Amino acid sequence: GSWNNAYFNSSPLRRLTNSYCNFSYISNENETFFSYSTVQTNSPQLTIDYLGALSVDSGSTLVNCTSAFSYFSEGCVAQELPVCRSPNDTFSPNYDTWDNIEGLMFDEGDNLTLMDCEAKCLNNCSCVAYASTNPDAQTGCEIWSTTIPLSDGVHYALTWKNKPRANRWWIWLTAAVGGIIITLSCLLCYEKVKKHKQKRKKKQKMLLQELGGSAIPSIIHDKVKKQNNERPANPDLRIFSFESISLATSNFSAKNKLGEGGFGPVYKVLSLSDTLNCVHLI
Repeated sequence: GSWNNAYFNSSPLRRLTNSYCNFSYISNENETFFSYSTVQTNSPQLTIDYLGALSVDSGSTLVNCTSAFSYFSEGCVAQELPVCRSPNDTFSPNYDTWDNIEGLMFDEGDNLTLMDCEAKCLNNCSCVAYASTNPDAQTGCEIWSTTIPLSDGVHYALTWKNKPRANRWWIWLTAAVGGIIITLSCLLCYEKVKKHKQKRKKKQKMLLQELGGSAIPSIIHDKVKKQNNERPANPDLRIFSFESISLATSNFSAKNKLGEGGFGPVYKVLSLSDTLNCVHLI
């Protein structure tokens, strides 16, 4: 296309004018040439194909990896973090003044940059801060561990971005084990109470039957009943088992003792039919 003192008409170069480049076209009887200079730090790439078509790539080939372990940055290679570090570990500039206590200083001949120093600190699991030994040139490296005994000047201290919550699996485990123990304890208590009630009910049935009740007879009760039936000469004299007497007198409690005569103590008993009876133990 024709030159319009800014760019060639119908040319891809016109979209770069004032944004990326300044173009210059000179043509006279002695010479004809075209040149351009960049406005920004980005350097657009001009290419021409085999058909003569001109194309422009305005993307920058320069990258800025601000950290030795930059992530998701175009053109930056993500280095592998040590096991003791996580992506949440980051270093922030700090300008506080601390007591001047020397840290681990690397050889000046290594020509370490600030990014190199950060990498050395990250690879040292005990490192919590680093700084350049030559702040003006940002070269040299010194790192500190455990505490941050830093001197005047800028240093980079370890911070945590979106620090993850501590793993609380042990709380859930303790709660689960505690719940199981409580459940088992409740079941054992229930079985114990149930067994005690069954035992007491059995004794009450035995006492009721021996005192003339209508409980279902058992082998022991039948034996006692048979002994009572074999003594027709004195129907008022009945035979009771020791278990029934112990149950009826609350294990021979003193509060149930009415007195004591020549034939032994006399206890009051209350049968299951709520009839007050006196038993004279010989």
